Amino acid sequence: MENDMTARKKKPFIKTLSFVLFIIIAVPVLLLIFFAFSSRKMADLEIWHTTRLINEFTMDSYREGYTFEDYLKQEDLLFEELTDRIYDHVPATPLNRLNRFNRESICFPGNYSRDWNRSFELIPANIKGGVLLIHGLSDAPYSMKHVAEFFYSKGFYTLGLRVPGHGTIPAQLNYVTRHDWITAATIAARQVRKMAGRDMPFYLCGYSNGAPISLGYTLDALDDPALPVPDKIFLFSPSIGVTKLAVLSRWLSRLSFIPYFQKSNWKDILPEYNPFKYSSFTMKASHESHLLTTEIQQRIDTLMKNNRSSELPPIVTFQSIVDATTKINDLIFQLYYKLSPKNNELVIFSVNENAGLEIFINQGYRNVLNTLMKPEKTPFNITIVTNKSPDSLETTAKQKPENDTVFTDKDLNASWPRGIYSLSHIALLFPPDDPLYGYDPPVSLKPVLHLGNLEIRGEVHVLTVSIPQLMRIKSNPFFDFMMKKIREHTEL
Repeated sequence: MENDMTARKKKPFIKTLSFVLFIIIAVPVLLLIFFAFSSRKMADLEIWHTTRLINEFTMDSYREGYTFEDYLKQEDLLFEELTDRIYDHVPATPLNRLNRFNRESICFPGNYSRDWNRSFELIPANIKGGVLLIHGLSDAPYSMKHVAEFFYSKGFYTLGLRVPGHGTIPAQLNYVTRHDWITAATIAARQVRKMAGRDMPFYLCGYSNGAPISLGYTLDALDDPALPVPDKIFLFSPSIGVTKLAVLSRWLSRLSFIPYFQKSNWKDILPEYNPFKYSSFTMKASHESHLLTTEIQQRIDTLMKNNRSSELPPIVTFQSIVDATTKINDLIFQLYYKLSPKNNELVIFSVNENAGLEIFINQGYRNVLNTLMKPEKTPFNITIVTNKSPDSLETTAKQKPENDTVFTDKDLNASWPRGIYSLSHIALLFPPDDPLYGYDPPVSLKPVLHLGNLEIRGEVHVLTVSIPQLMRIKSNPFFDFMMKKIREHTEL
């Protein structure tokens, strides 16, 4: 009798447990299948989505004695392969008029003074130091062009690295890993030290995904006496914390091995109109970025536990307070609050409070702003660029030194341009007169692509590229101020 009662009591528990297990298994599987079918609605895959270029650098390419000169030779082979397998097969049809892979398009990278998709060196006659610049995920060395030219003008040997997987076709990001990126950065850092000499300053600049690559290299260098440790690190829109989609990306692409669902390996399949940035984006790249940032956070935590955080060089970061690509809270709490006081600085560009668009602007950024504005000591300097008042487009820099509690105001002699309500993840590195991304580009006598000042209007759901992507500001009205801050930190 007791056994029967016990058995009856167990049955509801077993049923409940079985139901819970079914939900745990079934829901993710159904979501995966739903995403796989949904991905089929994306645009057709083209040869730049399906081709693999075999001359790309990977960690396996590295061998004892491999130098940056070897890296450039391999890059030459890669771009020859790009010509043979892609450029030679894209016809100059009306449909390809704005296709970067069409040689006759205004989007073709070969139209520029140099192909900024490739690694570059700027070598002054009298070298006073060296700087390595590492671009972000899906873009190219062009992103580092203006900062590179600034350092070059000050007598610095300047190396802009093409990170493996970039500058060619978006499919290449399916075949590289975070380890390939850091290995390439290591080769480039050795080249900078070689060219600059042992006693000259060595700076490291990382934009977006180039930031965790820069930090990953630096952490390696702290444990390897053979590697040069940078004297200072400059980060721009650093991807220290990435969005939730990056966490799910690898899981969502699980069915991409099935030809019917091969598009599920792509977050976006879009027209390739930008000469120096992929529009299409792979799930693999998003996943690798997530793994990289997670590893960097863990390694910094380990450094703290071992009381070694003071070994990190000073870090200066420039960041828009609104950023659709990265999580600014992770930058603040997973990096900056873990640094030792060492003249580190966090420079934040706030929202334009005088844009007249308050009713349309998500006010979530104020939580971050309020956190930074608290009258408490921090182990880093804080600078916040904001309006002098809500009634003015003129700006001020609110500055608080490390281990201080009081902000002081410094007039910037700069104003928000009308019609611009904020900066963006991609805007910081480009001045307003950048010929491609600037909102005030120089006048050209020949047809030139201007992506920074597009003005197009029409019905929604018509364009294959989203309106937010086209509207996103791509240049920085406070670029000169940013360069001034870099001068202050380098005494150039």
